[in-house]
Amino acid sequence: MTRILLLAGHTIQALPVLESLKSSGHTVMVECETKDSYGYYSRYPDRKILKPSCGYDSPEYLDFVVRCIQENRIEVIIPLFDLSAEFVSRNREQLLRHTRLVMPPYEVFLEGYSKDRLMDLCRRHGFAHPKTMPVTMRNLAEAAAYTGFPALIKPDITTGGRGMTLVRSTAEIEAALPGIIGEYGSCTLQEFIPPGGRQFKAHHFRTAAGKLYGSAVVEKLRYYPESGGSSCCNRTIDAPELAKTTGEVLHALGWEGFADFDLIEDPRDGSIRIMEINPRFPASVKSAFKAGVDYATLYVNYCLGRPLQEYICRSGVYLRYMAFDILWFLKSRNRFKAKPSWFRFFGRNVFYQDGGLMDPLPALFGSWSGIRKLMDRDLRKAKSGVRLN
Repeated sequence: MTRILLLAGHTIQALPVLESLKSSGHTVMVECETKDSYGYYSRYPDRKILKPSCGYDSPEYLDFVVRCIQENRIEVIIPLFDLSAEFVSRNREQLLRHTRLVMPPYEVFLEGYSKDRLMDLCRRHGFAHPKTMPVTMRNLAEAAAYTGFPALIKPDITTGGRGMTLVRSTAEIEAALPGIIGEYGSCTLQEFIPPGGRQFKAHHFRTAAGKLYGSAVVEKLRYYPESGGSSCCNRTIDAPELAKTTGEVLHALGWEGFADFDLIEDPRDGSIRIMEINPRFPASVKSAFKAGVDYATLYVNYCLGRPLQEYICRSGVYLRYMAFDILWFLKSRNRFKAKPSWFRFFGRNVFYQDGGLMDPLPALFGSWSGIRKLMDRDLRKAKSGVRLN
């Protein structure tokens, strides 16, 4: 069958992708940043390759990937993380000389991935979004007047909430902005959506011809930290309007391939705002796989020019990430009031993000690696700026 390479296969989203591709008989290799990771300890890869200690934007990394493709006769590559997705888009034409992939051209990629450019597109097309404006030390008063307070300073390009900082005055912007720009580059100032509303994800696979396959919407039920972290319990839902709106955003972009939206409900008026696009499978994508949407097969078949199957996402499928759900239980005051109950461990529609009985080692090694990251002081500091006091 097809020889496939997963870039950034150390991530948790590698697990449902690996399971799907291996069950279809493909030969699958994973590139991992470290051995202490989900993909490296999964039973499904045919080969595991460690990434060199260089940046994703370095010529050395491009040479490494091309060499892997050539030496292993790779027919399809699938990036699983923001940095690897950006790498593939930026080097799209060169990589297409050696293998197959699906990723929008870099200019289109940045239009969706950059928070400033995506919010500008939403403004021009009338899609609900938070008020957002590029911010520098020269225009911070103008940006603050537009967004109001409290507001969020957001790096245009970042992952996992790094660098996002809640500010309540122009003085706080003046104090925080130089350091954030120095570390992360250009930033926006964005209206802060107060807590209390629901949070959602919406996934699509879009062809170059503009057809959407595998549309799925997921509601986040619990997340850690509670003030706005990664989801640790979610469920698939039937939300045709959210699917329609996010699909229209991809049409406006001219996107090709997979895209994952983050959306937040504004409790002040009930509107659901588009926050960002993740240009790759999210960590919680297993919920869609278990609900009947096989994005891995869609991706590979599209790359190979095969007919694409219409997948219908089944609602009511629950996915728990136990490493973070345990931390949520320890910290939350709602631990005994949660719906669904935190103690609902089994059921026909209950699945676990960090592994399962058929692939148990990732839950041990990958979860430990994730908890170690949370214990890292620098990482906690980088992700702590949006917490309410």
